[in-house]
Amino acid sequence: MKKPKPYYDQVRQKWEDEYPSPGELGEVWDFYKECGYHTPVASFTRVLEKVNWERGRILDFGCDNGLLLNFICNELKGVQGFGIDINPRSINEACKKVVNCQFKLFDGLKIPFEDNYFDLIFTSAVIKHIRYEDRERIYNEFRRVSKFLFVIEVDSHKQETKTEQGWTFYLSDFRKEFEANFEPLDVRSECGDLWGLYKL
Repeated sequence: MKKPKPYYDQVRQKWEDEYPSPGELGEVWDFYKECGYHTPVASFTRVLEKVNWERGRILDFGCDNGLLLNFICNELKGVQGFGIDINPRSINEACKKVVNCQFKLFDGLKIPFEDNYFDLIFTSAVIKHIRYEDRERIYNEFRRVSKFLFVIEVDSHKQETKTEQGWTFYLSDFRKEFEANFEPLDVRSECGDLWGLYKL
């Protein structure tokens, strides 16, 4: 079994090697539409409207170049955006593209913010990159820093590890996994993905 740091160092290097990501928000929406989504913007806003914003802060966990975080903050006037990512190239690009949000490098295990700092953590297509043995640690980090979690993840309906194009995916029945760890508030399936809003 690989130790945590070497594993996440390897993930970081692969992200760096395969960068860049979409350069414009329109490309992000085009990707969602290619996956079968008809109205991805409406899907996002439907979930965000259900969050009780007290601290006025959101964390994008795996923010890439910050495009989705910027969209969310533009939709939610007065909400301050923060992003973390394991890829330094992504963080550098986010700092250039999105000047109204703050970005930090993430080591793969420890969220670099103080307790109870956020109202919401948003994460999309990231949990499947986290090893099974590290999930509890990450989920405890979610609970430590935030009140709510908004997660989008492909749901394979069973736990299995897959390797594709050099990536290792730690897939799961995410509906069951998330409900075992968090309180579900709004959970649905769309185009093979699980969309869930949870209380932490």
